[in-house]
Amino acid sequence: RNYFLSRDLSLRPFWGAKVAWIDLNQVTKYCGSTGVTQPMFCGVDIIPLGPNTYKIAEDSDFKGVGPEIGLNSKWFLGKGFSFFADSLGALLYGFFDVDHRESFSLNKTQRLKLAANTHKMVPTVQIFSGIAYDIFFDCDRQHMSFRLGYDGQYWWRANQMLKIDDAAPLKYERWSEDVSMHGLTVDFRWDF
Repeated sequence: RNYFLSRDLSLRPFWGAKVAWIDLNQVTKYCGSTGVTQPMFCGVDIIPLGPNTYKIAEDSDFKGVGPEIGLNSKWFLGKGFSFFADSLGALLYGFFDVDHRESFSLNKTQRLKLAANTHKMVPTVQIFSGIAYDIFFDCDRQHMSFRLGYDGQYWWRANQMLKIDDAAPLKYERWSEDVSMHGLTVDFRWDF
């Protein structure tokens, strides 16, 4: 429930569960050339490959669930308008399905496929703030809310792809990187 600190400011603390599916894909393609023409849409030109291509495809898919806590705040400006700021934090436990595939066009039978699946904890935070407009109708039995704001999310260690540590003995290691998403968000809510 909303807790009103004053006539113009309300807070709503909350807790619950968060579920996430994050699919990350990366494809890198190295192309050779004959020295006369450059292959189109190929990426990096590597001369020693000749007319061949070398392709690396990587996936890091995460599915997880965990507890979350947060706080919604709203500053009322009048005539249905308000400024809002929502924040939450969560700690998810989940499964990473990690695949690394390499192929060389000169010899299609020789392919490399590695799997590095694991279970890990992933902490995350989210902040969403902007301007809102609320309207009540049907004798205050129905409510609509329109929000426009900037949304930012940060996920620690959500990218678990592999990287080549040493090319000579083909030594791979897990690459743990953070993932962030942010941008303009439009939100609509209808309570009845």
